[in-house]
Amino acid sequence: PVNFTPGQGRVWMISANDDFLIQIQNTRFIQNWRHRQAEYRHFEQIRDLFWRNFGEFTSFLVDEKLDQPSVQQLEVTYINWIPPDLAMSDFLRPGNAAQISLAGLGRYPDQQSWIARFSFPGAEDLIERLYVQCLPASRHDAPDVQGSQFALTMHMTRATGISTEELRSEEHT
Repeated sequence: PVNFTPGQGRVWMISANDDFLIQIQNTRFIQNWRHRQAEYRHFEQIRDLFWRNFGEFTSFLVDEKLDQPSVQQLEVTYINWIPPDLAMSDFLRPGNAAQISLAGLGRYPDQQSWIARFSFPGAEDLIERLYVQCLPASRHDAPDVQGSQFALTMHMTRATGISTEELRSEEHT
């Protein structure tokens, strides 16, 4: 189904199984994967599907003799649920460094959060960053179960737009 909200320049396309949502706005093409009933997808699968869908969208624009998008922002987020039986200190090196020693007793925090931003050198006016977050979380289908949510977000932006060549370059895929 396609939902269009007048005045906002936004179109939503939802996959038949409700796992994917593509949102097209004046300056953005956003794809979200939502874990429903299908098997959990890995980042590479989501990334490849994003580029296939974006390619189909731009081909549609060419076929219809419409302008190509002026993409000002590209953002890809991958979120992974870490079950409660795997402590953050076991899968995230900075989480492991959070151990303290009191009276000779080594102890990890009962709960911790970790957030980092990494900037990448690029063209002078192109901003590229990787955000890494690991936070305590619970799942909507089991709110009493406490685990961790690990998220990687790659963000690229330029006020004047990002060229198709930059969008498709190997180092950004």
